[in-house]
Amino acid sequence: MKSHQGSGGKNRPKAKRAVYDSLSRNFFNDRENAADFYNATHEGSPRISADDVEIVTLDRDRAIVDDFYNDCGFRVGDRLIIMLEVQTSHDLTLRGRYLAYLALTIFRYYRNLGKADDERLKELLSVELYIIYLGEGVGYGDSFTLLHTPAGNIEARVCREFPRKYKSGELLIFFKRVRERRVEGMTRQEMAEMILQVIDEFEEESVLKGYLMEHRGEIVEPMIEFLQNFDKPVYDAMLAGEQSRWNKERETLVAKKEEYARIAE
Repeated sequence: MKSHQGSGGKNRPKAKRAVYDSLSRNFFNDRENAADFYNATHEGSPRISADDVEIVTLDRDRAIVDDFYNDCGFRVGDRLIIMLEVQTSHDLTLRGRYLAYLALTIFRYYRNLGKADDERLKELLSVELYIIYLGEGVGYGDSFTLLHTPAGNIEARVCREFPRKYKSGELLIFFKRVRERRVEGMTRQEMAEMILQVIDEFEEESVLKGYLMEHRGEIVEPMIEFLQNFDKPVYDAMLAGEQSRWNKERETLVAKKEEYARIAE
């Protein structure tokens, strides 16, 4: 991480943000698309619209770190906050960052209520955490534990796909198609042409087609960086290492279970 002069003359770390983050961040911080994400993750519940959503995403909170911001946070009604992070690989440092985003978001919520709103201060706030995973393989599993507590774990639900009737589902398919057409050794020009071809070939009836065509020129650069950051040999090695770690943890748990059973006999 880079450092630069911040307030008070102290060096502050500057968070590094990938260009392709801007594509997913801009998409989900649109109230209509945030409502679409809620509906995709709450099938069976009453549908909401953009009018029910308030964006609460963090942005440049200098109290902690310059450029300290998450991918998306939004409030549904008065009592539910939904937060989501978009990931292309299994990044264990996400634990600390996600918990910091969560803490600051909740702090801001109660600070903005003010002491005068006693009734709302008495009510408990509900929070749902999500990871949208754009990589290959098992990655984070079905859920990613951020913190163990005596009362239970704080976990983020991992989403890899949604029904195609939702824009969120179509966006994940778009990322997948672009990734699958990537060929080793492609030039930037070849990548750009391929990305535009994927956009043009996207089904006309798709709920995402209008968005892709409207933002056609803005999408190319973020997607090129997405492809350049997706190093498959390195990624495969990382997955193999994660699988090995999981296998060792499972063997340890089985051994402990067997030991406890022997003690109980």
